[in-house]
Amino acid sequence: MQEVKQTLESREVAEMIGKEHNKLLRDIRRYLEQLNEANWIQ
Repeated sequence: MQEVKQTLESREVAEMIGKEHNKLLRDIRRYLEQLNEANWIQ
């Protein structure tokens, strides 16, 4: 059986959650910084 991968563009996500695209990207960067500081990601 072949694996199917589904993806979304960040603009689609922003629209789905009712947030401006630039603010979504800002928040994602902030989350990544926090995860990095907590040593959750390398």
